Amino acid sequence: MRELLSLCVAALAALGLASPASAYSFSPKNSAISGDGVVSFVEGSSRLSCAATFSGSSNSAGVIKISKITFRFCDAPTPLGLPWTLQAMSASKATIDDIGFSKVFGGVCGAGDLPVTVSPSHVSGFAFDAVLKGKCRLEGTFSVKQFLQIVK
Repeated sequence: MRELLSLCVAALAALGLASPASAYSFSPKNSAISGDGVVSFVEGSSRLSCAATFSGSSNSAGVIKISKITFRFCDAPTPLGLPWTLQAMSASKATIDDIGFSKVFGGVCGAGDLPVTVSPSHVSGFAFDAVLKGKCRLEGTFSVKQFLQIVK
């Protein structure tokens, strides 16, 4: 009987009907989020640095949707594919899915997944440094205005 129960649980998990015990999410859920920072686009020896502000919200699953990003003090790139999804992957890592920009050095930067390092326990900020499609490196940091944390 135990084997049958274990087999049923394994089958449900394989079908995606059972949630994984190690899933991470942002808290609070169903909440607005915003922040300020600096984003640098780097391609070869060229660098474009911009002050930036983002806003969005977390949903009931603790996933953040970034719905708006604005740039100041630069020849502003245009964000592509908003809203972007920010998902917690561990207590200190997250990923922004399908991030991309046009008008970067005359071309497109991305789209691609951007790994993000977050401050542990209380998420006071994000840091990132990765190469996206188009051979464009995206570097930067953001400070988060609201209390935010990653929970398991």
